[in-house]
Amino acid sequence: MQIKANLKTLGPKAGAKLQEAKKLIEAGPPEILAVASGSSPSHTLNLAGTEILITAADLTSTPVGNEGWIGVVDKNTQVAIDTRLTKELKQEGLAREVIRQVQEFRKKSDLQMEDRIALVLTTDSPDLTEAITNFKDYIASETLTKEWPASLPADAFSIEVKVESMILKITMSKVS
Repeated sequence: MQIKANLKTLGPKAGAKLQEAKKLIEAGPPEILAVASGSSPSHTLNLAGTEILITAADLTSTPVGNEGWIGVVDKNTQVAIDTRLTKELKQEGLAREVIRQVQEFRKKSDLQMEDRIALVLTTDSPDLTEAITNFKDYIASETLTKEWPASLPADAFSIEVKVESMILKITMSKVS
C-alpha cells in the first residue's frame, strides 16, 4: 500500500510545514499505516515543535501489487488476478491459434462444418511443435480431425501460416 498526504486537508493544518509533513507521511511509518488502514483513528506528527493531528482524511492510499498481479480495491473488498503466463498457458494459447488457423483454412478449402479431416501440421519451431503435441487431442476435437497421418497426397489442401511469428504448414484432406 502506498500512502500519500492529502494536500487539501493537510495543507491548512500544516501550513508552512506542509512539505515536511508530506515527507514524514510518505516515508510510511507504522503509525501512519495504522491510520490509513483504519486500525488507528489518528496520529500526532511532531514537526520541530509543532504538533499536527493526522486522521484518515489527511491520507490517500493506493494499493500496490506485486509484479505479475493486477487488481482492484473497493472499500473493504480486494480482488487480485495473477497475470503471469505459465508454460502451459502459453502452449494452450498457441494451440488455440493453431485451431483458429485450421478452421479458417477449412472455410477457404470449401469444407463443410461437419466434414471430418485428416490433418498434418508441420513446423520447425520447437515451441509450436511442443504445443501441438501437448494439445493434440484438443486440436483434434475442435477441428474434427479423425486422422493424423505422417503425410497426405499432393492434391491435399495445404497452406503456410504464421502463429505468433512461427511458420506452420497446414495440410488437410476430407475423410469419410
